[in-house]
Amino acid sequence: MNEWDILPLEACLHEHHRLTSWQRLCEDTYRATYLPAFPETDIEAYIARHFQEEALLQWARSDKHKGWLACHEGEVVGYVLLHLGVAPGGQDDRQQICLDKFYVSVAYQGRGVAAALWQQVLDYVRQEGYKRLWLITWRENGRAIRFYEKAGFRIAGSYPFRLGERTYCDHLMVFEVEEARQNKHRLSG
Repeated sequence: MNEWDILPLEACLHEHHRLTSWQRLCEDTYRATYLPAFPETDIEAYIARHFQEEALLQWARSDKHKGWLACHEGEVVGYVLLHLGVAPGGQDDRQQICLDKFYVSVAYQGRGVAAALWQQVLDYVRQEGYKRLWLITWRENGRAIRFYEKAGFRIAGSYPFRLGERTYCDHLMVFEVEEARQNKHRLSG
């Protein structure tokens, strides 16, 4: 039995503590991932723009986003956010879905939280009939890249990511749903 619950993002709409816990996780995991490799002022500006309560509530209410929270003893310890029906470059494509954000608290990494969240994503993508999942990830984030490759993603190219005044070159990774079904890509806890 897992020691966490997987809940839809909508679970934070009526419980302020869960919303603030999610917000804290967003901020903490973003800092843990990107500091000190990137300027602190750029990281803090990104956090201020993307992880305020209203931004999180918009994701939870949006029909263009879907996601889940992993919770342990009332605290959010991981989350995943999908951007529905969009291809790399931002054009609409009802067969593709962007894995926009996927973070797990440092204290919970390696404990199966990411695998449980990934299983929610897989179930949703298959149920809704999406053909391809894609994401961008920082080239230096070896732990994330290994996780994604184990899950069945492959590096398909580069993708620009703007942070502050600079543009960086990240990996573009893709996951072909039917190919993964045939190869039975799964992660264990």
